[in-house]
Amino acid sequence: MDSAPSVRLEAAKQLMALGRFEHAAAALRALLGDHPSFLQARYELAIACYRIGALDEAVERFATVAAVNEIGLRSHEFYDAILALPDHRKGLEILGTLLPRLPGATKMIEAYGRLLHKEAAAAGTPHGDIEVIGDSHAVPAFSPLVRCRVHFVGPRTLHYMSLRPIDLAGFGIAPDAKLVMVFGEIDCRSHMIAMAQRSGQSQRAVARRVASRFVRTLARAIERGAVQRAAICAILPPPPSYPDNPMFPAIGSAAERRDMAQILNDELAAAAAPADIGFLDFRAAYVDADGFLDPARSDGTVHIDFRLSGPVEACLNELFGPPPGG
Repeated sequence: MDSAPSVRLEAAKQLMALGRFEHAAAALRALLGDHPSFLQARYELAIACYRIGALDEAVERFATVAAVNEIGLRSHEFYDAILALPDHRKGLEILGTLLPRLPGATKMIEAYGRLLHKEAAAAGTPHGDIEVIGDSHAVPAFSPLVRCRVHFVGPRTLHYMSLRPIDLAGFGIAPDAKLVMVFGEIDCRSHMIAMAQRSGQSQRAVARRVASRFVRTLARAIERGAVQRAAICAILPPPPSYPDNPMFPAIGSAAERRDMAQILNDELAAAAAPADIGFLDFRAAYVDADGFLDPARSDGTVHIDFRLSGPVEACLNELFGPPPGG
């Protein structure tokens, strides 16, 4: 009697846990032969294919899963497999089809940007003349722009970055670079209103302290790294409504968080100017009449839609000049 599909799936996963990827792939192919619509088995087979080096098949199977369930786009193996494809054009084609349906897939948008750089390198065209270090907002805003090389550091806050030396060399950033820093939205969403309440200080006083410290930290990094020109990216306001996220809970009302972002932007711009650090401000292209992030120009959460990065590019060109060869 045929074992239940879930039992067979678990057996295949055990084989993978033991590093027996060829055997796991064979077991999963047999399982899918009997139960072709078993989505989890498709996903596990994609992982197994990646592990045995069958990159084309792995990417195609991940893409099939992602077309049905966005979990496929969150796989580390899919990310690694699509970047390892010998033909970067195939990866661009697959992500070009998938990402418009799932514009909030930060990890794969970053992969898309890396593939654009591979395409530019293959064509012998200039690329990557601006270095961008930042949280998740750096990815949809800058990864689609071939002149930007994005260093995504995860959910770091501006406050966190202000307290630690910024090691540009550790990011592989050479002297004479152009640099953009993208942090602060998480602070406004989850921390700064509460920081002001706990300290008994005004929100502006808290924002000024954090902004000034961040600019001092950045100025030291600029000096050590012999940066040609640097800028701080303006913080986007929140959308009018925000889906619950236990990892980064929203503190205060949407209007309070919008106002907090405005205050922190004011303080960052004021602190940056005397340090000869630019302030990259493209907010006007993405906000609604009430000053919130326009849902129609967002990824459905707190970021801009990666397909609408034109205003970002225009601001970069104004601040840093046109790209080489542009």
